[in-house]
Amino acid sequence: MKPMTMEEFALYAHFNFASDAHFLHSLPFNPDNVSPVDVSRETFSPAESLSPEPSVSRETLERLQALIDLLTKWQKTVNLVGLSTLTDPWRRHILDSAQLLPYLKLETLSSNSSLDRSPPQPPGKPPGKPLGPIADLGSGAGFPGLVLSILGVENIILIESDARKAAFIREATRIVNSSARVLNQRIETVTETFPLIVARALAPLDKLLILAKPLLSSPGVCLFPKGADADKELTTASERWRFSKVESFASITDPKGRILRLIQPQVKHVPGKTCP
Repeated sequence: MKPMTMEEFALYAHFNFASDAHFLHSLPFNPDNVSPVDVSRETFSPAESLSPEPSVSRETLERLQALIDLLTKWQKTVNLVGLSTLTDPWRRHILDSAQLLPYLKLETLSSNSSLDRSPPQPPGKPPGKPLGPIADLGSGAGFPGLVLSILGVENIILIESDARKAAFIREATRIVNSSARVLNQRIETVTETFPLIVARALAPLDKLLILAKPLLSSPGVCLFPKGADADKELTTASERWRFSKVESFASITDPKGRILRLIQPQVKHVPGKTCP
């Protein structure tokens, strides 16, 4: 597969989720919208339902390119990402992070059906509490949180325990003029809570939920992109966890991957499966 270019990313974003980035800051988080226990599996393309306007601006593309350039420079001395991924950074890191945008729209959690198969709708401005803050656990080189910040998502906290990676993220936020905040500490020591938590390539789902749960405000949403073992990880995690709703969306960067949106995870009281 040929590496994705900036222009190809811009074209894809224009027809898929540019409008999400423009309006996300105004979206509400209304706990009353959380529906009863529900497992739904989405296979649609966001292009089917989202308006192509407004497009990703040239300034935004340049900020994303600046992030790639800085990543390439730092990678020579600090192991930030898999080296092979830098042959196709627009697809492997930028698009892979940006594809989460449609699923940050928490008003899409509302459902009158026990099996909701409808795609996320274009964002509106209904009344309610503003979305945020959002935590990116184990942010690494700033994916996905920093990319989401560049694309217009406000109030993102990037949590990274490795001092060298945290230093990179701080420098990256300065270079790209991002409002994202960096916490250089272990996830287990963070005392803030968040209505929405994202994480990419950090840990198997069961362990990821153990890390995320203490930081999740009620009811709370976890949004985790996963690879080919997503269903297996979900099955394993379900031995310890129950959810108000589980959604599984197709990944646009990994044909075998899924994006899991887990609403209100709770620990089951099962012998041998208690949360540490």
